[in-house]
Amino acid sequence: MRLFFTAFYCSFFLLAACTGDGSIAKGKEIIFPGESWKMCGPEEVGLSRDSLTKALGYLSSYCGDDGLDQTMVIKNGYVVFSGDSLDLQHNIYSASKSLTSAVLGILIDDGIVSLDDKAAKYEPLLQELYPEVTLRHFATMTSGYAAKGSSRWDEGGEDWSLTPYDPTLPFFAPGEAFAYWDEAQMMFGRVLLQAAGRDLYEVLDERLMKPIGVEDWKWWAEDTITLSNGVRAPLRNGATGIQVTPRQLARIGWLFANHGVWNGDTLLNPAFAKEAMTAQVEPTLEVANTDRSDMKGSGVYGYNWWTASPEGGGEFRMRKSPADAAYMSGFNHNVCLVIPSKKVVIVRMGEDGNPTFGKHFVYDGFLNTMF
Repeated sequence: MRLFFTAFYCSFFLLAACTGDGSIAKGKEIIFPGESWKMCGPEEVGLSRDSLTKALGYLSSYCGDDGLDQTMVIKNGYVVFSGDSLDLQHNIYSASKSLTSAVLGILIDDGIVSLDDKAAKYEPLLQELYPEVTLRHFATMTSGYAAKGSSRWDEGGEDWSLTPYDPTLPFFAPGEAFAYWDEAQMMFGRVLLQAAGRDLYEVLDERLMKPIGVEDWKWWAEDTITLSNGVRAPLRNGATGIQVTPRQLARIGWLFANHGVWNGDTLLNPAFAKEAMTAQVEPTLEVANTDRSDMKGSGVYGYNWWTASPEGGGEFRMRKSPADAAYMSGFNHNVCLVIPSKKVVIVRMGEDGNPTFGKHFVYDGFLNTMF
């Protein structure tokens, strides 16, 4: 019943869609949103109405109670599908990780850090047990970082200790395996904070969010600490806690679909943006034996992005998708998927649980149906 209703709804919306000023968008020119997004029918930007409707029906069948309410499909900068709850702002969970790595890209642009800098250069907590771990290792989940303590939740992974910034012996030597590990990402955020010398929210807000029209967003801070430069700053959680609306997340996706360029302004180095959305973990790299060993990033994990790299291997590979597709992935089926070669962004947000077979499976099928 859900699938039939959604397909009918999608068909109605796509038929009625038009630009924000009431005229149909002409041609396939690339545009950027001003205060609001413009809308058009899918044919106006080279998409098949029937294929898109079927793809959205397919996606709906793998959604929970939130369905497609917080979903947007963007092509060439136009909205070709829009749910009816696009102003809900909530946590995008681990999709936040991709924006932590965007901060890394900004600091590289500013000459403050490089990918192969030792993290201990900026964070003294790492000097004893993690002297060889680099920023690249953290961004690719190959640092081997582990922290003392057990989960802060009644039911949760061991990588959610109450003391994520209290290092213990590593799982493995840096670069020797892949381990999707939230504690490592939290420490990564702390390292970037020390390197920046100021609140990471301010860095991201000034350099990316405000220029693309994202206002009044939030980022969870775990504490306020004194940095090495003596500045007191909030310690943002590098693994989670960014709160945006679907409209805002679509803007972030559109920035990355254009490799860090927004309406002619380069906000993030295009080379870094491309690298972030390209697999950086070797296909043959071992997945560490942790309680998150089901997260298999070998061959498909970039700089905190999941990719559809044709070189990818294992069950997380998106075999039917465009080779340059990549997505930000968060708990509760929060996804921002971008395809730069096709100038497409798909946003799906919610608070209704992850899809049963995994996002890589769902979105591989979605894109295969859409294209």
